[in-house]
Amino acid sequence: MTRGPCVSILTARLGSLSARFGVSTVPKSSSVVETPGTAPVADAPGPVPVSVADAPGPTSGPTSDKHGDTEKIQKDVHMLPSFQRGVDEGMQALIGLDGCHTKGHHHRQLLTAIGIDANNKIFPIAYAMVERESEETWTWFLGYLQQDVKIERDSSYVFITDKQKGLDNALKVGDNQTRKTIYIVVAVSVVSISGAIIIFIFNKRRANGRDQSSPSEDYDLPLLDFNSISVATNFFNVANKLGQGGFGPVYKRPSSFCHDDESSALLQFKQSFVIDEFASVGEGAYPRVLSWKPTAAKECCSWEGVECDEKTGHVISLDLSSSYLSGSLDSNSTLFHLVHLQRLNLADNDFNQSQIPTTIRNLPMLHYLDLSGSFFSGQIPSEISQLSKLSSLDLSSNTDSTGERSLMLNQYNLKRLVQNLTSLEKLHLSSVLISAPVLDSVANLPFLTSLLLEYCDMRGDFPVSILKLQSLKFLNVESNPDLFGFLPAFEQTSPLMSLRVFRTRFTGSLPFSIKKLDSLNELVASRCNFSGLLPSSLGNLRRQVYLDLSNNTISGSIPASLATLTQLSHLSLDNNHFRGYIPSSLGNLIQLTTLSLATNQLTGPIPSSLGKLIQLTELDLSGNDFGGYIPSSIGNLNQLLRLSLSSNQLTGPIPYSVGNLSNLIE
Repeated sequence: MTRGPCVSILTARLGSLSARFGVSTVPKSSSVVETPGTAPVADAPGPVPVSVADAPGPTSGPTSDKHGDTEKIQKDVHMLPSFQRGVDEGMQALIGLDGCHTKGHHHRQLLTAIGIDANNKIFPIAYAMVERESEETWTWFLGYLQQDVKIERDSSYVFITDKQKGLDNALKVGDNQTRKTIYIVVAVSVVSISGAIIIFIFNKRRANGRDQSSPSEDYDLPLLDFNSISVATNFFNVANKLGQGGFGPVYKRPSSFCHDDESSALLQFKQSFVIDEFASVGEGAYPRVLSWKPTAAKECCSWEGVECDEKTGHVISLDLSSSYLSGSLDSNSTLFHLVHLQRLNLADNDFNQSQIPTTIRNLPMLHYLDLSGSFFSGQIPSEISQLSKLSSLDLSSNTDSTGERSLMLNQYNLKRLVQNLTSLEKLHLSSVLISAPVLDSVANLPFLTSLLLEYCDMRGDFPVSILKLQSLKFLNVESNPDLFGFLPAFEQTSPLMSLRVFRTRFTGSLPFSIKKLDSLNELVASRCNFSGLLPSSLGNLRRQVYLDLSNNTISGSIPASLATLTQLSHLSLDNNHFRGYIPSSLGNLIQLTTLSLATNQLTGPIPSSLGKLIQLTELDLSGNDFGGYIPSSIGNLNQLLRLSLSSNQLTGPIPYSVGNLSNLIE
C-alpha cells in the first residue's frame, strides 16, 4: 500500500502511548491512500486526514508561488479518533501550538496542537504537514482545530505559543471570530513545545532500496519518541499552575457531559419532593429543580444548583437552598449516590420532620454541609462525624411546626463530632438541643473561624481557651441561661469580629485588655452579670458598629473615649449603674441610629450635642436624674421614631422644635 506525502505520525508507538496515557491504540499497519481531489480513504482504522480540496474550512488551502508557477501546498490535518474522544470528554482548556522542520528529502514543516487530559497528562490533538510555516498555514490549521475541538463562544481556552512565523496573527484572526472565548498567552523563555513534546524520528530507507532523492517516493512512518515526554509534562505542569493563578478563567468552561448515573440520581431526587411555596421563607427563594428535565439529562451540569468538576464531569456541588422542596428525606434517597459531592446545601426547605439520614456517610468528600432551617428532627446521627473532610457544618434552626426545637445532639455524639472533624472552620448548631457543657476540645480545632451555639441549653463553664483561638472570628453562645463564663485577659491581638454572650451567666468586669480585640465590630453582652467599671480601652475598638452592654451591673461614668467609635450605629448601656454626666463628645457618633442610656443614675443637663445625631431613630434617656431644659437641638433628629425622656428631673417648656419630629410613633 502506497503512502502519500502526509500520513499519521501517531500510528506507530501507540502501544507505549496507550500504556502512558490510557488511550485507544490504532494498529501499526494502518495506512492512508490519498487520491487527488478526493477525501483520503483508510484501509484500516486509524487517523482520519482531511483533504483540503474537499473539506469545509476557513480557506480552500494556501498556495505558494514557486519558479513562477502557482503550486497548491500539499497538506492534511490528522486527528486520531481516540484523541477526538479525549477532546470531547475530558480535555482541559489549554492548548499548546508549535511548528518544526522535518528532516530528509521532503522539506516540509510540521504543525502540532497538544492538550492536557483530565488526569493532567499531555496528548497530541492534531498535526499537519505543510510546505512552510506561515500566517496563512497557521490560519488554515487553526480553522480546522477550532471545528474539531469545538471552540465556541461560551468556552474559554488558553493557547501557549512562541508567536513565531505568523502564529500570533493567526490566533488574532481566530480571536476575532470568538472574541470572548480565546485567551492568548505567550510562553517566554521556555523550551519549544514541538522540540520538548514531540520528537519525530524518520526511519532509515527501507530495505527495498528506494531512492531517497525523489520526493515522490514513499517514506517511512515518522515515529513519536516518548522518552522525552517528561520535559513536556513539566512544562505543561508549570503552564497549568500559571494559568490557574495568573491568567484569569483558564479552565472555566461549561461541562458538556454529565454522568448518566448522576443525572438519573438527581432526577429521582427531584421526583421525591413536591414544590410548595410555603416550604421556604428566605429572600430570593425559587424552585431551582424546575430546570431539571429528563430530556436534558446529558446537560445536568448546567442545571440550576448543580456544579460539576470541569475535568471529570462528576457532580461536586448541589445548592438547593430556599428551593420550595417539601417532603421526607430518606436513607435510600438517590441523593446519597452522588459520592463525589463536596458541597451540599439544603437549607430553608421543609423535610417534614425527617431525621437526618445515616447514609450521609456515603458522601465522604463533603467539605460543606448546610441543613439549617429545614425542619429536620430527632438525634443528629453519629455518621456525620465520619465526614472527616468537613470544613463547614450548619445544622442550626431546625424546629417543628410550632416553632419548638426539634433537632438534638447528645454529649457522646458531640464529643465524636469535635474529635473527628478537625478541619472544621464553621460549626453552627444554634437551636440544637444539646443540654451539655461546651467541650474543652473545641479549643483544639485550630481552623475554627465561626462557632454558633445560640439557644442550645448549654450549661456549665464556658472554656476560656476557646476565646483565645487564633482563627476565631464569630462566637455566639447567647440564650444559654445556665452557661457560666467570663472574659479573660487577652494577651495578644485577635481576629474576633463578633462576640455575643447575651442572656448567659457571664460575670466579672470587662478587661482593660479588651483593646486587643481590635477587629471587633459587634459586642452583645446584655442580660449577663457583668460588673465593675467600663474600661476606657473600649475606645480602641475603632471598628465597633454594635455595642450592647445593657441589663448588667456596670458602674462608674460613661467613658468619653467611646466618642472615638465613629462607626458605631447602636449603643445600649441602659439598666446599669452608671453615674455622672453624658459626655458631650458622644455627639460625634453621627452614625448612631440607636442610643439607649435609660435606667441609670445619670445627672446633669442633656447635652445639646446630641442634636448632631441626625441618623437616630431611637433615643431613650428615661429613668435617670437629668435636670434643666430639653435642648431645642432635639428637633434636628427628624428620623426619630421613638423618643423617651420620662422619669427625669427636667424643667421648663417642651421646645417648639419637637414639632419637627414628624416620624415619631411613641
